[in-house]
Amino acid sequence: MAFTEASLSRMKGVDPRLADLMHYLRSEGHNIQISEGLRDRARQQELFDQGASKTLNSKHLTGNAIDLHLRDPETGKAIWDEAAYAPLGALAKQYAADQGWGDDFTWGGDWGWDSVHFQTNNGPFAAAPPRSAPPRSSPPVRSPVVADTPVRPAGASLKQEQEPKENASLFSELGGKKTVGAGLLQYGLGLLAGV
Repeated sequence: MAFTEASLSRMKGVDPRLADLMHYLRSEGHNIQISEGLRDRARQQELFDQGASKTLNSKHLTGNAIDLHLRDPETGKAIWDEAAYAPLGALAKQYAADQGWGDDFTWGGDWGWDSVHFQTNNGPFAAAPPRSAPPRSSPPVRSPVVADTPVRPAGASLKQEQEPKENASLFSELGGKKTVGAGLLQYGLGLLAGV
């Protein structure tokens, strides 16, 4: 299975090393898709206000970060189990070191809360965009929110064990694991509509 068109679109304007890393992870058999790439300030503010980001100065603003999500190969649903991302983090760090940019790479899982996040630290990358990036004078291209983008509840980390009570009905139990239900996806899409 290949990247979706939406995932490919979300890699535009991102440090090519990160895009290459994402392709490498897929080539190693990891069923990943891209959730977020280059962001504009309005999107960053929105995520910050929702509690989904801890900063207004994200590396996403400069094309130096990318967020991914694993997909269950049988159901196609996003996997948010933090332990599932540890092998990706280790493989990504090894890849960056082998490519000669390991000192410029950070995996968010090493912070203890953002295992879906991969970034290059020296930037801004946007100062020298790749051919596929929009010109600096135009706002960053942000792909529309589509059904293939899983939505994590605002403020929830991958480690979070109990969802806020107001979102409790949006989750279901499946084999002892909490899974995001269609209601949460609709809720998230509603928040992002018109962006």
